[in-house]
Amino acid sequence: MPTIPKNEAHEQLKKHLEEVFENFKIFLETAPLYKKVKTHVPASFNNFNFKPLQLICKDCGKETTHTYQQDLSQVTLTPRVKTRGGGTQSNIKETEGQTLKFTYKCQLCSNDFYHFQISFDNKVMYKSGQEPGLGINLSKGIEDKLGVELSSLYKKGKMCEANGLGIASMAYYRRVVEDKVKDLLEEIKDYVPEEQKEEYIKEIESVKSLHNFDEKADTIYEAMPTILKPEGENLLKLLFSTVSENLHSKTDDECLDIAEEASSLLEIVIEKLNYEAKTKDALGKIKRNIDKRRK
Repeated sequence: MPTIPKNEAHEQLKKHLEEVFENFKIFLETAPLYKKVKTHVPASFNNFNFKPLQLICKDCGKETTHTYQQDLSQVTLTPRVKTRGGGTQSNIKETEGQTLKFTYKCQLCSNDFYHFQISFDNKVMYKSGQEPGLGINLSKGIEDKLGVELSSLYKKGKMCEANGLGIASMAYYRRVVEDKVKDLLEEIKDYVPEEQKEEYIKEIESVKSLHNFDEKADTIYEAMPTILKPEGENLLKLLFSTVSENLHSKTDDECLDIAEEASSLLEIVIEKLNYEAKTKDALGKIKRNIDKRRK
């Protein structure tokens, strides 16, 4: 078996550790409660590089940099005692099976703190506590597209998702999609090529009576604009299929995964439509200016 040169091995280790540090940062910033993440559990956090987090500061009223506070954290591992042949081994410290606490402080005002309680079990980690909880902030584009009532429902779904309640969050997401689908189909019409618009209008009229989301998406797929068919994928069908899944036979972890997929797909569809609208407006303005200069 060939030997890896020391310099190359060092670089590989350095790259691996950097990925571990970055993944832990993303986990703290975004993971909902009880969402289990497979990880290479470090034996200790003694030399761990705790990267700064970007979190909402309630005092500053915006997203700021929060840094790890070693003196306020509880990451000293609880010693375990193992028995071997009647003897004991003490002071054996392992992350596996432990619940540790990590504290971060806002570097702008020094008044805002985030406390994370992380449990490590069977080579996975998950948040078993967080104070304050994940902030639920929708982008202006998402809120404008959904409107006040559906934005409120969507936020409730996001809150359930943030607290590890996959089935509850999906109930909200399904309601949002069901109530918004007709508006989305009408809006998509603006981006259908002129030569296909008449066909699309006929198709969306025929699918409005369908209750099966997949049938709707399949029926209008051919006339759908390319922005909603990246690499041949039918984004609406993916969205409809996801919110229609039967969750009662799924585990809690599976339900949470599906909820994350549903919210991501809904936001992707909305953001693509918003981007297309901005592009259309910008091009229209440019063309009008060009026409004025030519007169």
